[in-house]
Amino acid sequence: MSVTYENQAIFGSGPHRVTRGPRVVSLVPNFAVDRPGAGTTVIGAAEWEVVVTGRLVAADVAGLMPLRAALAELVTEPPTVGKLDMDAIRGGESLADMMAVRVEETGPVAVGRVASVGYRVVFRRKVE
Repeated sequence: MSVTYENQAIFGSGPHRVTRGPRVVSLVPNFAVDRPGAGTTVIGAAEWEVVVTGRLVAADVAGLMPLRAALAELVTEPPTVGKLDMDAIRGGESLADMMAVRVEETGPVAVGRVASVGYRVVFRRKVE
């Protein structure tokens, strides 16, 4: 099984893993928000990031092209909100209201017995 987004196994062609970003609070110096005196102003909690990294794998470069296109189409304007299912990797965890905010290839296309390319996709939860 693989991670799915909106019931599509976009990441299923090759190995992949899921990590969660750090849980942090956004801070700014007081002078940056026109507050007098030394100190820090708490802006609020930053949203968690869920990061899927892996490799797209196909029999040849031509077969890799639609996989690369599907990955690139995850980032839309306005953002598409969907469900990220990580059943096989994170013990049945599903996250609703997730949107892809960054997609990047992490290296050149490798060609040998198969064609492959690394990727990194960052998801964030949409909060109204």
